[in-house]
Amino acid sequence: MKLLRWWLASIADSVFSMEFYNEILAFAESYEAGNDIRSRCSNCRRHDGLSRAKRHENYGAIVIVVIALVLYAVLRSLRYTFATLAVVLFSTIWVFGLMAVLGISIYAVTIMIPVMLIAIGVADGIHLYNHLQLFYGRPSRSRA
Repeated sequence: MKLLRWWLASIADSVFSMEFYNEILAFAESYEAGNDIRSRCSNCRRHDGLSRAKRHENYGAIVIVVIALVLYAVLRSLRYTFATLAVVLFSTIWVFGLMAVLGISIYAVTIMIPVMLIAIGVADGIHLYNHLQLFYGRPSRSRA
């Protein structure tokens, strides 16, 4: 780290001149003008945004099914599983609706809000129902 600081401090101010900036722009434009730059994906087919969205449209349903299976495995009750899942889905739908009403765009940072709601909601639901089982005297999975 000290070597990097020393190197950055030793760079003279004259290095970053307008001439150097114009050289960088010309170099970048040489790759943009006329060159056909192609990127390859893992299956070597060209995809546009729509087909990419179509490939990922079932992920929401898969996530819900996996969460429901995990909740059922932990809580061992369909009623507790559906109650926790309902709260998680309701809060996620509520947040997306509120974001739409307030005109908040979906970016990489804002897409993390529903993900965190799902994670916290599932963990809190498991925590709540395990404490209810302890309170009412039913053995929880950790005690059995």
